[in-house]
Amino acid sequence: MWADESVFYQIYPLGFCGAPRENDGVLVNRVGKIAGWAPHIQRLGANALYLSPIFDSDRHGYDTRDYRRVDCRLGTNEDFAAVVKASTATASRWCWTACSTTFAGASGPSGMSR
Repeated sequence: MWADESVFYQIYPLGFCGAPRENDGVLVNRVGKIAGWAPHIQRLGANALYLSPIFDSDRHGYDTRDYRRVDCRLGTNEDFAAVVKASTATASRWCWTACSTTFAGASGPSGMSR
């Protein structure tokens, strides 16, 4: 499997992108910041990005309330798709997870894309 042979770089997108701690419902495209870091991450030897958590939540991201929508503090689903598309030249694989309300290793559905 491709994941067994990949070097992952994990990003906590809410912190990395400077999102506020509480979800105030204000839509801001912050996820684009990740694309700018993709060349640096590749120079470190990583060829896959792991983002967790990324889906809509009230606070820290691990209290997911909608597994189908990117947290508005990061942008829209379309904003995220644009970052993935723009970054595929430097990060050949992407992985993101949707976490359940407990941080004790439980996770919800995950998505993987090339």
